Amino acid sequence: MKLLRVITFDAEESLLTIFLVEKHLYFLPTVGDIAVNLAMLVFMAWLTAYFPARRATKMSVAAALRHSEAV
Repeated sequence: MKLLRVITFDAEESLLTIFLVEKHLYFLPTVGDIAVNLAMLVFMAWLTAYFPARRATKMSVAAALRHSEAV
């Protein structure tokens, strides 16, 4: 991030200007921001894995193998 602050951007009316402070990129993540982002990532990973895993626990081993070979 420190290396990106060295680059000067001359973006007058661009969406990039929301990230610029005195024509330089400026990112200052706080511990809270990092914790919230990490919690959201863990929740999304859990959510995407939970339902297929729950369905798999209700299948017999033979049915699960037949299903994986058919796909």
